[in-house]
Formats: sequence, C-alpha cells, structure tokens
Amino acid sequence: MKSGLLPEISGHDLLGAAKKLPKDLPAERSVVIAAFKREHQGAVDRWITALAAEAIADSPLDPTFAGSSVVLEFPVMGNRWSIFQRNIDSNMASIIRNPRVLARTWTFYTNVDAFCKSTNIRSTDEISTLVVNRLGEVIAHVSGELSTDGLKAILEVVNE
Repeated sequence: MKSGLLPEISGHDLLGAAKKLPKDLPAERSVVIAAFKREHQGAVDRWITALAAEAIADSPLDPTFAGSSVVLEFPVMGNRWSIFQRNIDSNMASIIRNPRVLARTWTFYTNVDAFCKSTNIRSTDEISTLVVNRLGEVIAHVSGELSTDGLKAILEVVNE
C-alpha cells in the first residue's frame, strides 16, 4: 500500500556519483533510511546492522546484492547547506572511507519540509526507515529507533 512518494530530486553518493530520485533506485525494494541530524547516525547504523543480519544487502556494492533488496542511507539536509555540499560530503567520505558505505550513502540538499511531506515523514526529530519500490513509492514506513516490531514490519514488505 503506497503511503508516500520519494520526490524527484538530485543528489550524490559519497563516491561522487550523481543520483536522481526515483530513477536511480537500485533495487526492486530499497530500504531507505532517512536521517536529518548528525546524532541520528547511531540509529541508522543499528537499523543497517539488523537489516544486514536478515540478508538485506547493506550496499549496492555488497557482493550478495542481486537487485531485489538493498539498504540506502539518505542524509537529507536543507537547501541552505548546499553551498557547503562539497565540503560536507568530502568530510563524511574522509571519515567513512569504506566504499560499500560510501556507495549506499546518498546525500540530498533540498527542501526538507517538501521531502517529508512527499514521503509522509511526520518529524525530522528521528530517523525514518522506508521501503520504496523502483517508482519511488513508499510501501512501508517505520519511524524512530530499531525495534522488533519495526524490523518485522519492514522485512514483511521487503520479502513480499
């Protein structure tokens, strides 16, 4: 059941490749973890670890990735930060350095309110874990920290 839509926006992964939503989504079911604040990274990492433990590819560069499902991190930042995009992205990349993580991290400098409205994200105070199809339709959405119920809800849709 569709509950939102990724907006048509452009960004880059941390390897520097241009990405356009929704056309560049790499899987039948992409698990998108949208984060809005630096302090959200711990929650993002916990979700990715749990999803990888359930055989969801943790990156488009994951050797097990066969096109059915993959995890993507979406740091979503306001337009006002776009003038610093090169510096912010290169700082993140220099800290991360792992090509698999760099390939799954797509940064977007956009109107955060419009992104949230389009995807039906109600708050930027916590992360949102979304399952989206190749058209960018949000077919599952869990807000906040990893939980048993949240993980179960995401996996049910990914494994349909």
